[in-house]
Amino acid sequence: MKKILVFVFALATIFGITKEDIAEVWRSSQYVAYRFFVEESDFPKIRYEKVYKNGDDKLVFVLNPKSLVWVRINEDCWMGDKVLYRVPSGIKDLEDVALEALEESTDATIVEGDGWYMLEYETRKGYFKVDIDESGIPMDIYREIDGIVMKMDIHPVLEDLKDFKALLDGRKLSDELAFPKELGDIFKIFDWFSMKEENERIVIKGIINKKWHKVEVAFRRFKGCVKYGSLCVKSDPEVLKLLESGSD
Repeated sequence: MKKILVFVFALATIFGITKEDIAEVWRSSQYVAYRFFVEESDFPKIRYEKVYKNGDDKLVFVLNPKSLVWVRINEDCWMGDKVLYRVPSGIKDLEDVALEALEESTDATIVEGDGWYMLEYETRKGYFKVDIDESGIPMDIYREIDGIVMKMDIHPVLEDLKDFKALLDGRKLSDELAFPKELGDIFKIFDWFSMKEENERIVIKGIINKKWHKVEVAFRRFKGCVKYGSLCVKSDPEVLKLLESGSD
């Protein structure tokens, strides 16, 4: 597979590399790597992880600050530790968001190096800067959206890409949902969000189409809420309209 991807890049270089060429090889890439993620915001985050990527399928072991595992196989996602519960909203990390943004972008600046490319592009998901090698493995990913900065450093290791089931040996993939589907619907409409518990409610604040929105969620009715499936939700009309239409 890697030989095919390098050949694709070689042809693209001869005839002029495009963002579509890079996105295709990136999406199809296979690798094992350690990565370090930092988010600079009012809700800062730091994670150290080991990731196994096989095309769109991905297995991530979060090593620090606490142990957590998530896996995506054929678009189905699970998250947990010894037992992994199905995630109805799916899971996208910074790499996934950056790749989607590249595919959606109308233009991208591409600087070619010796066996690598530097990309700069911007969409509603923010401004991105990515260093990626010719086999489609990103080395550095930078994202900024309304003053929030995210950085990911990826360090590949010489390790065979094993079957995910073997890597998950001793862990169970459960059909039980990690959280209600309706909560997943809310997560999916945001381009970025943070979440906390407050007065027996889940308070979600984030960015949708370059605007900030707030959503309050509870299992019991409270003042100003409307019913959304099994949940009670309070937000502005724009968010409620998106949920009613099923938009992501």
